[in-house]
Amino acid sequence: METRHTSNTVKETNVLGFYGIFKILGFKRIFCSTWVEISSVFLTFSLILIFFFLNLNPFDFLVELKSLILNLLPSIIGFSLAGYALVVGFVQAGMLNRITEPLLSGKDNFSLYQKMSAAFAMNIILQIIGLLIAIFIHILIIIDENNHKFILADSFVKFINWMGFLIISYWFFLSLLLTVQIVLNIFGFSQLHQYLINKDKLNKNKSDGH
Repeated sequence: METRHTSNTVKETNVLGFYGIFKILGFKRIFCSTWVEISSVFLTFSLILIFFFLNLNPFDFLVELKSLILNLLPSIIGFSLAGYALVVGFVQAGMLNRITEPLLSGKDNFSLYQKMSAAFAMNIILQIIGLLIAIFIHILIIIDENNHKFILADSFVKFINWMGFLIISYWFFLSLLLTVQIVLNIFGFSQLHQYLINKDKLNKNKSDGH
């Protein structure tokens, strides 16, 4: 079977682990350029402004949001992993041969399959980071509630509450919106599958003289 890959491009694109994900996607695409990150930042700061102008206690909402993340996010991560397994593992052979070819975008020689896989992996990693942050905040609250009070100035405590509120809000919105993005990715993958199958049918009809 013909391919546009060479021995050099095969070695160049055979990257693993966190380094591989960052190399395939790039820092900018992961953190700065998608609607998910932009929307999460917008929603977070909108929520902070509402709490600030209404003079609400951010700690109360931080505790509630932390509990919500701990209850919801494990199930969301399970859904994301199932979607990842579906896209990466259950691909028709003919389609796989096509989407593993290099895109030749001028920047790298990674294939569509690699970019899709890296995007899925990064989405799940970010959701896991959100869960770990919620667990860390939960542990701090337990320590504080069990008579191990942190001796800090009131102004500093208020600052910490607002920072915790900001962080937990951002990762909450990010995790939810990443789930939407994963659904869109699965839908896009199914549409690509549909397109390639129909294209093969058209090519077969042309070769048969129909």
